[in-house]
Amino acid sequence: MIIRFIVILVFAIVLTCCGGQPDPRLEEVERLISVSPREAMDSLDAIRYDRLSSYDKEYYDFLMVKSRDKAFVIHKSDSLILRVISNEKRHKSRGRYAEALYYGGRVYHDLGDYPTALNYYQNALDYTPADGGDNVLRGKILAQTGDLLMALRLYEKAIPYVEEALKLDSIQRDSLNMIYDAELLGSLYLYMKNYDKAEEQFRQTMQLSDRISPDDSPSLQINLAWTCYKKGDIEQALRFIRCALSGSDSLSKPAALSCAAFIYKRAGICDTAMMYASELIRDKRSDNNKNGYKILLSNQMRRYVPTDSLLRYIDEYRDEIESYLERNGDRQALLQTSFYNYQLHQREKIKVERDNEYLYMWIFGMSVLILLLIVALLYLKNRNQSEKLRLHEAIDNTKILRGMLESGEDGIRQWSENTEYRKGVSLDINSSIHSSGMNELRMRLREELLSIVNDNKQISEISPVILNSEAYKKIQQYLDAGKPIVAKNRLWDEIESMVIESSPEFKQRLYLLTGSDLSTFDYHLALLIKCGFTPTNVSVLIGKAKNTISYHRGELVLKAFDKKLPTGIIDRIIRLL
Repeated sequence: MIIRFIVILVFAIVLTCCGGQPDPRLEEVERLISVSPREAMDSLDAIRYDRLSSYDKEYYDFLMVKSRDKAFVIHKSDSLILRVISNEKRHKSRGRYAEALYYGGRVYHDLGDYPTALNYYQNALDYTPADGGDNVLRGKILAQTGDLLMALRLYEKAIPYVEEALKLDSIQRDSLNMIYDAELLGSLYLYMKNYDKAEEQFRQTMQLSDRISPDDSPSLQINLAWTCYKKGDIEQALRFIRCALSGSDSLSKPAALSCAAFIYKRAGICDTAMMYASELIRDKRSDNNKNGYKILLSNQMRRYVPTDSLLRYIDEYRDEIESYLERNGDRQALLQTSFYNYQLHQREKIKVERDNEYLYMWIFGMSVLILLLIVALLYLKNRNQSEKLRLHEAIDNTKILRGMLESGEDGIRQWSENTEYRKGVSLDINSSIHSSGMNELRMRLREELLSIVNDNKQISEISPVILNSEAYKKIQQYLDAGKPIVAKNRLWDEIESMVIESSPEFKQRLYLLTGSDLSTFDYHLALLIKCGFTPTNVSVLIGKAKNTISYHRGELVLKAFDKKLPTGIIDRIIRLL
């Protein structure tokens, strides 16, 4: 029943997370965006937003941002993209989060908030690694990052991004994007005043553009004309600018006129330069018209410009400069505000990340501590149970020993030496382990042993296993020579092995009886007592005075029975273990 409930619960969670199938109309719009983004925008406008499911509304918002960006519609608000990024962040399994971050960069790029745009681009790159497979999206992000860095005049920083974008264009065989990115790289070299590299880049791009996209040639010709002009190659500059002027459209015309006016002025063809400059100042919407005034008011053009026009040009030039400074002042203020907001955002982000890190460390630390406590408790519990089991076995063995005392020494020897006999006795030990405490079991063991000792005054004989062993012979040699066996002598290991061989449970029973609180000295003392040596012999073998040996025998009695008893009783107890 519980398993069935868990299966149903997991199935319900999976259904909830899946979100269902998207509206077919939205899927059709996404296919249409790459072909005709304007038509895709119209299709989205025709869909009733309020009738869509929550899943489809999130899909709709994403497609709206994407279609506007593809149609080169300038973004004027960040409200929609922030909602899209929030939605995609909560549902990363849809696979659109990196693209949403990219469009976040595009929106803030249009809004002039360059620090925020750069942050979104860099986050988008983190979610589209070089080996991730989505080279198309990564190439777009890299190119836009390079363009943004160029606008910030960080030309050297921009070059690696554009170069990687070009590599991805080559892998994808995307010739159109390759033209745009190669021209962007040439522009970076031009701004860096690396004119030779800029010319080489523009010429290579021109060859590709003539084959793939002739409409882009005027823009490249203008850039080549500017490069040659900066290099002082006026003849080549004139050749390129003439081609650019003949093929330029309304968008590239102001840039072509500005470039042509400077080139013809440098070439000394002042009447043509004045003609292009005059045409340039008539376009009040272009930022290039101030270049027209600059040329008309230059010393070289004085004799070509009518005197009555000079004052008008000066006034108009002053107004244009003031307007330009005001626009750039607003832009500078926007950049400063954006940078300030970005810093606040970064500080808040760092604070949240630090708090989360501390929280994770605390949770991890507590988890490890709890795990260690559980392991320790299980270990102690298991050890406690093992000791209880041994105590039960010891108690039962003492009972068996009591019964065998009636058989005399043969029965005692059989109990001491025949391990298989003891194992063969059927005892119900486990059933009483949980009902008896350690102290109670130890008390029962002490009582049984004392009862055996009091009822049978005879001391157990030494096992033949001990008497016939090599270790015992070595002990006798030390005793005959009157030499002590130092604590680090390996003979003690042999003695222990000899005793364990004769009584396999000796060590466990001794530690159970004394509560495992035995020093090395006490343990060696117990081994020699088990071998049947008298206190005088032990005094020689351990190298201590007889009074010291008597004292430690008394300590063994205290550890075993928690009360003072005749020291001789410990010898008989140890012999029975």
